[in-house]
Amino acid sequence: MRLRTILFSLFLVSALSVCYGQQGYFQIDSLKKVLTKTSEDKKAAVYNQIVWKLRNSNPTEALKYGRLALKNAEKHQKYEELARAYSYLGVAYRNLGDFKSSMEYYRIGLEVAKSHNLRQQIGYANVNIGNAYLYEDNFKSAQNYLETALDIAKELGDERMIAYCELNLGRSLIKSNLLQAQNLIEKALIYRINTNDISGQAVCYKYLADVYHENGDDRKALEQYQKSFNIIDKQFDKDLLSDMHNKVSDIYLSLGNIEQAEMNAQQALEISLQTKNPARIRHAYQAHVNIFRRQGKLEKALEYFEYVKQYNDTLHANQLDDKISTAMFDIENQKQQLKIDSANRAAKLMEQGKKQERVLNYALLFTLLIGIVFLLIILKISRRRKETNQILQEQKHEIEIINTDLQSKNEEIYAQRDEIESQRDAIERQQIKITDSILAAQRIQQAALPPLSYIDEILPNNFVLFMPRDIVSGDFYWARKIDHKIIFTVADCTGHGIPGAFVSMLGMSLINEIIVNQNITDAAEILNKLREQIKIQLRQTRDRDSQDDGMDMSVCVIDTLTNTMEFSGANNPAYIVRNGKLEILNPTLNPIGIYFRERPFEKTVKELQKGDTIYLFSDGYADQFGGNYGRRLMSQNMRKLILKVQKLPLNIQKNTLEQKLNAWRGHFRQVDDISIFAVRIE
Repeated sequence: MRLRTILFSLFLVSALSVCYGQQGYFQIDSLKKVLTKTSEDKKAAVYNQIVWKLRNSNPTEALKYGRLALKNAEKHQKYEELARAYSYLGVAYRNLGDFKSSMEYYRIGLEVAKSHNLRQQIGYANVNIGNAYLYEDNFKSAQNYLETALDIAKELGDERMIAYCELNLGRSLIKSNLLQAQNLIEKALIYRINTNDISGQAVCYKYLADVYHENGDDRKALEQYQKSFNIIDKQFDKDLLSDMHNKVSDIYLSLGNIEQAEMNAQQALEISLQTKNPARIRHAYQAHVNIFRRQGKLEKALEYFEYVKQYNDTLHANQLDDKISTAMFDIENQKQQLKIDSANRAAKLMEQGKKQERVLNYALLFTLLIGIVFLLIILKISRRRKETNQILQEQKHEIEIINTDLQSKNEEIYAQRDEIESQRDAIERQQIKITDSILAAQRIQQAALPPLSYIDEILPNNFVLFMPRDIVSGDFYWARKIDHKIIFTVADCTGHGIPGAFVSMLGMSLINEIIVNQNITDAAEILNKLREQIKIQLRQTRDRDSQDDGMDMSVCVIDTLTNTMEFSGANNPAYIVRNGKLEILNPTLNPIGIYFRERPFEKTVKELQKGDTIYLFSDGYADQFGGNYGRRLMSQNMRKLILKVQKLPLNIQKNTLEQKLNAWRGHFRQVDDISIFAVRIE
């Protein structure tokens, strides 16, 4: 009953998102209107407010306003706004996954705040640096900076900053002390409830949910996530929103609720692609991999795992930059602290020297009657000077040791960098060799395919759209005229790249043997014979260890005497367009290869009319990801495109279909080999 209540509450989230989203955009529009009425020397404060509103929903746009804030604050010497702008820019870069730039802006912001003794901004700069260490899971360093910030907040009596520090200290303790983490986050929540800070409450509920999830209480975790969903500003807290959808998806998957897991994983992916945060995108794709594996959709799991690996590479590079940046930041901090300590010690020594000189001047005024006392004082001063010199020598030695250690750390960092560059160069050389080999394989495969000039000779009105994903292809097309019959086919072999190309070469060889040498021209019989030969050539049996490579295929046989066409398909359909209407010729749901429910391939016979257009294809076109939300094109949209271009000549159809696919794909990589073979009846 409790879980049903939670599921019902999820239903209300979309309605609430409209309300909060409109409110957020209203605030941005209001601030932009305020800019037009604000004097030039006060605009930095308004720019900073806009950056803060956009940091989690559109960090790229936030960077634009942040740079305007920097320029304006520097010009008009508004140092508090300057320090704040550096901090806000650091947050925006963090949300884009650029941890190196984020840490650099935090460091500069801290220096500006220190140089002008801006205590509040020093506190927030320490909070931001502590948060940066949280993203690295360096909880000890994070706690040091956050405790420094908490001390400053208490000194200033700034309750808002105190709550902010307690929240993030609670986050740093989730992996080590759940009880203390919960207490700190609840204290921050109470403050934000009392001050009616809705956005801050949403953040607190989210991290309370993380605490319950870490403690194994998923029921309470879902309740807290739901509270956050109900009040979060979904237009301006997108980074937090995508993180919550990812974690809720993981919980539902562990509870066996695949539908809710998949829904939340899809929402996480759509939102994270908008914010461009690689950590959130990687998590969303991994959630899809886990769901597909649970559903037994292993091909989908492998497909999404490719995206996980891509974003892992991006994150590893960013994390390496981040570690180098934080290491250099720590070294710089240590140097600065050494300078400050040395300056303080020098000032103390100077003050001691001044006091000693005053004592000496007073002593000179005494009469000879106190000469003995004067001599004793001189001896005492001499002894103190010796002790002071000894202390200075020891401190100098300590500083030299620290400098030597810092130099050693720098050399170690440079050595690691050189090793990484060497490994990168070796990988690039190996890639060149592999690419050369694949290009040679491409030439062999192209030679095995029927020449397009021959296809034009036997089928004058046709086009072939052939787009391998990885140079060589797991798809192939084939055509041949035997007496008064014209046979043409498209096949989609298991896999793509080199493994798929091997299977395609075997398929073309066997097709030639069956049709040309054995003179078999019945569409269904061609597929039956091909399946027999594939199982023999690949030694496929029903044993568990037997491999199950094969292919999906569609075959058409046109009889030029009777003006009829036979169609037979192995999992792949065909389309025939007549008078502006598209008909689907359904296949037999069996592959070419071993299958646990094997049955004979069936054929469909169609009488052809002038102007009929037949389309054979693999599934690569319809399965391509793209658009604004990274979704598949889908077969129904492919059919709409075919009908839309139907009145065009076939060569123009080919170019149009290719252009539409590239526009849909955008920045997404091609996910499969693509083949379309079209023939128009004259």
